[in-house]
Amino acid sequence: MAFDLYAGDVRESIHPHEEFLFSLAAERSGRYPALLGVWESFYKDPQMHPDQAGACVHEIIDLLSSNGGLANRPLATVAFRLLLFFSSAYRNGKAVKCSSD
Repeated sequence: MAFDLYAGDVRESIHPHEEFLFSLAAERSGRYPALLGVWESFYKDPQMHPDQAGACVHEIIDLLSSNGGLANRPLATVAFRLLLFFSSAYRNGKAVKCSSD
């Protein structure tokens, strides 16, 4: 089941094999509130304010650097895609709309 994210005409997805990102974030309770907020409402079709998207950018950078950085290829691949998406939403002032299959 994919989790689709939309910000204006920009689209990204989190695929089932990439959901481990949220498990890594959950291991450090309280450190990644924006990412965990996305995960908690994963199947409720959440909507995020652009400022929340900006917070996700910083949390994803920290999560990646705390888990092997670019050497962690599976995490780096999904993190890079999500960084581009959330950064674009933040910079362009676009709300992020989410929907799950």
